[in-house]
Amino acid sequence: MIRRIFRIVAAAAFFAAILHPPALASERLPFNLSSHTPEFFRDLLSGRVWVYESNSKPAAAYLGKNQDKVDCWFQPSRNKYLRTYPDATWAITGNQGRVFIKTTNAGKTYTRVPFYAPDTGRYHTEAPNKELTHWQIVTDGWIQNEWPRILLDRCPELGLPHDLPINENQASIQFSDVEANATPVRNHPGSDMRFPGATGLGASNGQPTLTVEQVEETLRQYNRHIAIGMQGRKLVFFAQSDHHEIWHLDADSSILDVGIMRLSPDGKIMKTRWDKTGRTSKNFVGYALPTIPTDRLHPVFAMMGQLTATARPVTLPSITTTPDAHVFASDGTVRTPHSAGSWHISRGAVHVDIDGVKRAYPWKDFAQRAGWTG
Repeated sequence: MIRRIFRIVAAAAFFAAILHPPALASERLPFNLSSHTPEFFRDLLSGRVWVYESNSKPAAAYLGKNQDKVDCWFQPSRNKYLRTYPDATWAITGNQGRVFIKTTNAGKTYTRVPFYAPDTGRYHTEAPNKELTHWQIVTDGWIQNEWPRILLDRCPELGLPHDLPINENQASIQFSDVEANATPVRNHPGSDMRFPGATGLGASNGQPTLTVEQVEETLRQYNRHIAIGMQGRKLVFFAQSDHHEIWHLDADSSILDVGIMRLSPDGKIMKTRWDKTGRTSKNFVGYALPTIPTDRLHPVFAMMGQLTATARPVTLPSITTTPDAHVFASDGTVRTPHSAGSWHISRGAVHVDIDGVKRAYPWKDFAQRAGWTG
C-alpha cells in the first residue's frame, strides 16, 4: 500500500520539480500551466469567435487571422454595448506550457493564460488578482465559428468579415439563452496533446488539479516512454522500487542528465536531485504536469523487451578471460554458459551483476554490443 501511494503521488509531481518556471508577476503565485502549446492556440482561435459572459450579459470577440480583434460587450456604467477600438489586436506568446494571450485596446495591453477543454469546447482565461495572492478566471465562454445575432444587433458597425456566419439562434439578451444555442468547437485537431491537469489554478481555486485516477493513468502513460517537456525538451520518467528517475535526453535519446526523485515522509513534497549539476528542487504534488506523453518507449526499454522475448544472446565481458554470451530474461535474471546473475536498468544504462561483479553499460554502448539498431 505504501509503495502504491508513493507511485501515485510521485507521478503527480512528475517533471514539475525540474521544469517549474518562475511565477508570473510575483513569487507568491504558483506557475499556472496553460493547457496547450502556442501553435495550438493560434490555430484554434484564428478566424473564430470567442463568446463569453461579461457583466451578466453575452459578449463576443472575433479574433482575426491577421491578429485584428473586434469585441462587443455591455458596459453597465454607460448602460449600453461598446466595441473595441479599430486598432485592437490579439496574439499568442510564449512557448510550450508557458503560454499567454495578449490583447490590446486603446493603448492598453492585457495578458492572460488561456485554457481550452476539448470535450466541451469551453475556453477561458486567467490572471492574478490585484493583490497578486491567487489566480482567478477573467473571462469564461467557448469558441465557435459564428457571430451571435444579438451582438450583431447591439454592435451593428463592427466591420466583421463579410463571410463570417451569423448564429441566428443566439438572439437573446440573456446569456443563458445564448449559451443554450452555442455551437462550440470541440476536439480541435491537436487538442489531445494536452498538458495533464492543466485546467487552470483559477478554475480550481488553487487546489490540486489531478485526481488520483488521473494520476494513475498519467503514470501509466509516462513510465518508460519519451515525453515532450516545455521548450521541446525530451524526457523519460522511470519508476523504480524505492525512487523515481527522470532522464533528460538529447535529440538522439542519449542521457544528458538524470534526476532522482524521492517523496517526503508526509507525502506532500517531491524532492529531485540531478546527478551532473547537483541541483536540487522541491515541489508540491498534485498539480498540472508540464510535459506531454508520447507512445514511444525509450530505446533501452524497447531493446531489452526484444532481447528478453527472443532470448537472443549478447556477448559481454565476463569474469573469465574471454567474453561470454549473456542471455537476458524478463524476470530480471541473466545467465552465461558459466554462471548466472541479475540485470536492471537505471540512469540510462543496463546494469549486470554476475557472481558479485557489477558492470554498467550506457544503453547505446550496450545496443552496439547487442547489434540492436531499433
